[in-house]
Amino acid sequence: MTTVETRLEQAHVMALSACKTLAEKVRYACEHVPEPTTQDVRDWLERYGVKTKRPYTSTIVNQWRRERGMSDTGDLPTLTPEMLAELDRVPVAPAEVEPEPSMPATAEHVDPAPDASKNAVVQGVNASPATGVDVSRLWQRGEAPDPVAAREAFTRAREMAQLQREYKDDLEAVLSPSDLAADDEKRRKIREAQREREVAAELDKVKAEAEAAEHERKLKGMRRRQREMVATMKLKVTQETDPALALSRLNLARWLAPAVALVPAVFGAVAEAVNVGTTMGKLSPDTGWINWSLGPVITIPLVAIMIAQFLGAVPIPGKKGGNGKVNRFVALELVLFGLAAIVNVGPHLLIGKADGGGMQAAVPWLIVPVGFALSMYLVPALRSHLNAEFVRAAENAREHLAALD
Repeated sequence: MTTVETRLEQAHVMALSACKTLAEKVRYACEHVPEPTTQDVRDWLERYGVKTKRPYTSTIVNQWRRERGMSDTGDLPTLTPEMLAELDRVPVAPAEVEPEPSMPATAEHVDPAPDASKNAVVQGVNASPATGVDVSRLWQRGEAPDPVAAREAFTRAREMAQLQREYKDDLEAVLSPSDLAADDEKRRKIREAQREREVAAELDKVKAEAEAAEHERKLKGMRRRQREMVATMKLKVTQETDPALALSRLNLARWLAPAVALVPAVFGAVAEAVNVGTTMGKLSPDTGWINWSLGPVITIPLVAIMIAQFLGAVPIPGKKGGNGKVNRFVALELVLFGLAAIVNVGPHLLIGKADGGGMQAAVPWLIVPVGFALSMYLVPALRSHLNAEFVRAAENAREHLAALD
């Protein structure tokens, strides 16, 4: 490509870029394509990267040609001598052929003036299309073409070519029965897919509503359980702070706790009976029943005094008895405790080590007087303390009930 051609191509590219619309680009192509036709213009624009549609381009090209007085022969091929000879061989009915006038043999044949036949053709072409003109025989054997028939044939050919150019895409887009059936099948599948999508959307919606309802049900259950827990806690707080409930608990405690505190004394009484009976049997084998009754004789009165203190029948230590007298049961309790300690430890010391006695054998049995001592202290102490708390709670309960009334 020469420098001039390169610069020309660059100028075309710049000019096409400056065009604002596709119509301007088509008109620009018409100005630079000799005898522009629709296909030539489309090919020229495609060379510069401009894509066009045939019907749109054909309309603008035809308008451009009409503005400049250019005839539109469409896509009719040029009549070559071979085509003319082929047309000349078309048979013609004898009835339609006019006999040529006979000429004398001596007369010289003179061809008609060329201008006369030419003017006749021009007049026939410029004339308006005739109605009902038979164009099946455009040429008559041995004669000049019929101008009227030729003009009618060319007019129809131009119109057909123009229609083919303008509606080429539509003609190419015409669908066959198989294509129509395939399109119907595609549309049917599309409708089915749309219905399936709608059904799936409805199912998702129903599922979402069910999940929301289940979630709401769970929330309601949680809120109900929370309310129940709050109500239970409030009830417990009310019970814990209710003086009547506290009074009932204190009443139970003032009987149950001292009773439990008697357990060491009961255990000590049983252990003392076994210990004293066994050791005294070694010291005095002949006094068997007396040996086994020596322990209970001391422990049973001691436990009886503690039971009487527990039941409130005997004054507890530190308080005087009835009529302001000294509490004699406390002194008796102390005497019995001393005797219990002696009878549990003394026999072991008297036996001696040779017979399995001694200090080592006596020390473990000190647990018996220790148990008595614990019960002697806890039973009256717990009874006294819990009774005092019970009296105070009773006063509070009385005030609380009075306030409710």
